[in-house]
Amino acid sequence: MYAALTQAPRPLPEIRDPATGRIHARKLAGVLGVRPAQLARALGVRRQLLSENPTSTRIQARAAKIETLLLEISAMVGDLAQARMWLHTPTAIWNERTTWQVVEEGGLDDALAFVLALKEGLPS
Repeated sequence: MYAALTQAPRPLPEIRDPATGRIHARKLAGVLGVRPAQLARALGVRRQLLSENPTSTRIQARAAKIETLLLEISAMVGDLAQARMWLHTPTAIWNERTTWQVVEEGGLDDALAFVLALKEGLPS
């Protein structure tokens, strides 16, 4: 357990395009358990962009933040499946919305700050 808390999360190969190493939107949506349209909203782009170019350079920075969020949650709860459930569970901290809803509504930085505060054991 201690080793898991002290190691930096490694990138998720299951969401990357093997040819480019970039995050692939459809793969990320699958791991997150969301529809491409939901991921597009979270990334601040149109769904059409994700369909036409799922590894677009325009999405990489925000997609990497989502990857970090997912990795940090996984480190706390045990694995990606549990992290996905955690993301989709309503919580009082977000007024009974899910963390994913907050991310989708443009609150990615807030969600990441909250998770990092939890990791550090700081009150939110």
